[in-house]
Amino acid sequence: MQNTYKYTVKAGQTMLDVALQCFGSADAVIKLCIGNGFALGQYIAPGTIITIDENNIIDKSLTAYYGRKKITVASAGNIPTIENNWILYNGFWDDDKVWVDGEVWNDG
Repeated sequence: MQNTYKYTVKAGQTMLDVALQCFGSADAVIKLCIGNGFALGQYIAPGTIITIDENNIIDKSLTAYYGRKKITVASAGNIPTIENNWILYNGFWDDDKVWVDGEVWNDG
C-alpha cells in the first residue's frame, strides 16, 4: 500500500535537503527526483509541492527528530526565487542577459 503526503519546499532547500528532511537520508534523493519529475541538482523554488512516499523513508527516527525540533534542512541559504528574477528555472544564470520573465537586464 502506498502512503504519500505533500511536502512544500522551504526557502534554501535543495532536493538533497528535502531527501534528508523527509526520508532521513541523502540516499533517497534519486527516488525523490524521479518520483517528482525533477533533475538532480535542479533548482526548486520555495513553495513547490513535492509528493513524499512514506514507504521510502530510510531513517524514521531522524525525520521524527526534525519534526519534534522544528528543524528545516536548508543548505542553500537564501537563494533568490524565480519571482525575483535572479536565476532561471534550471538554476543557472542566463548568459544572454534575459530574465525568466523575458525582460532584459543591464549590468551597467
